[in-house]
Amino acid sequence: GSAAQSLADMHSNEVSNTYQLNTEVITTNTIATDISGLAIREYIIQRINNDDELEDILLDPNGFLLLFGDEIDLPPIYNDDYPSDDFYSTFSNDISIGDPQLVSGRIPVSTEEDAWTIVEKIRNYTLQPTPGIWRSKIALVADDMYKSCIYKSGEDSHTLNSDVLYDSLITLLSIQPFYGVHYGLQQNNTGCEYPDLTADLIRTIHNGVALINYIGHGSPETWADERIITKSRDLPLIQADNGKLAIWIAGTCSFGKYHSENSFMEELLVKEDGAIAI
Repeated sequence: GSAAQSLADMHSNEVSNTYQLNTEVITTNTIATDISGLAIREYIIQRINNDDELEDILLDPNGFLLLFGDEIDLPPIYNDDYPSDDFYSTFSNDISIGDPQLVSGRIPVSTEEDAWTIVEKIRNYTLQPTPGIWRSKIALVADDMYKSCIYKSGEDSHTLNSDVLYDSLITLLSIQPFYGVHYGLQQNNTGCEYPDLTADLIRTIHNGVALINYIGHGSPETWADERIITKSRDLPLIQADNGKLAIWIAGTCSFGKYHSENSFMEELLVKEDGAIAI
């Protein structure tokens, strides 16, 4: 069977009854021979509304949509230059306005090998979870006050917003802050960096943390102008131990960009000891 079917089977049959879902795998050739983002949207909206009685089963408007493939296999819908998988199920005829009817996510793989790698990671994480205190730990990462090695007084929002999260969670969980403002800035021939922050964060990822939340500037390659973590330098060093994979949340620009390039996010998903979700 396919990797997508294996993931669907896990959610419908193999997890505990409390968390089981009604799942269905739809291939693009059942939607259109020349697949497009709008064709996928039309199919989904018809299934939600039960127009034309396409199938016996309606799609639950409070359910989930997982896109299993990259921008070639499953073309996204764009608003200007930015795609969002939410646009497949927004209620309004103006596709880019309003909330999606389905909670949407994407596994942006382009090969069957990568698909199976990620599905096996998810299956192991879900069905054979690694016990330990790491499951109660959260890392909060915040950009600093500098841009291009120059102090900017208006750059404090990253730290302030991370502190809001810290204050709301500290009585419930073990919170580890990794804020640029707490570390010494070092300048070198490529710019400014925080080597101690980077080392502390990578060590924490290795030891195991349930969730990593970042707020700050970013790109498909890196977090922060000071390269708190960056794909080319740090991907080989990110090695979560014994299945202690983190959920990564990045409140930044372009880190999750999967179209037209191979981003840090995609590499972390495919890496067996990288991330479980982003």
